Amino acid sequence: LLGYDSTWTNNQYKRSAFFPHLGYGDYTFQVRAKQTGYSWSEPNSISFAVSKPWYFSSLFILSLLILIFGLSYGLIKYYNISKEKQNVEEKLKSFLSLSSDLIIMLNSSGKIMYHNSSFNSSLLLDNNDFIKLVHNEDSKRCSKIIKRIYNENRGEAFEVRMKSKNKNYDYYSWNFEVSENSQIIFGVGRNISEIMEMKKTLEILNANKDKFFSIVAHDLKSPLFTLVG
Repeated sequence: LLGYDSTWTNNQYKRSAFFPHLGYGDYTFQVRAKQTGYSWSEPNSISFAVSKPWYFSSLFILSLLILIFGLSYGLIKYYNISKEKQNVEEKLKSFLSLSSDLIIMLNSSGKIMYHNSSFNSSLLLDNNDFIKLVHNEDSKRCSKIIKRIYNENRGEAFEVRMKSKNKNYDYYSWNFEVSENSQIIFGVGRNISEIMEMKKTLEILNANKDKFFSIVAHDLKSPLFTLVG
């Protein structure tokens, strides 16, 4: 078989020839015969070609190169995006940790997924349940508000009493917003106990002022009515 083996194969009485593992290319099969006492005849030939396998075709190689290039570009793009996302997250965490406001992230069940150092230094965090930090008289209202934020997918602001590090309940003002995928609540809080105390003091002063003017008005009315009478 020219193109595979240039030597003659003596098959004796067999009428077949076996050539394993033929690669692609052009071949010429030659055969000759010989009778006893005579010389070999002139060989008869037949030519044939073995085509390339599909994975050696130009179209497949081109497609493979395009696929490798696309995957490489995608992996590089994904790596750059992941690196940029990581840098942004690190900067965000650094900013949140340095912020004087209390910052938390809650899941749908009200569990705290993240809190900054200000939150940790202000509130007595026994566990990761936000509601358990709230005063018993405010816990039901707070729980309803958080559920409403998730169900209605909108932000809300409210005030509650929460257990501080000194184990007293202080007033905190919270502003919650929902993430784009509606899976996380972002909350920013601030201790407003001093403001609430000032508000109570002002209410007491206003009440005393109204009482004082009421007494004065009553005392003035009595002499006037006497003079008129």
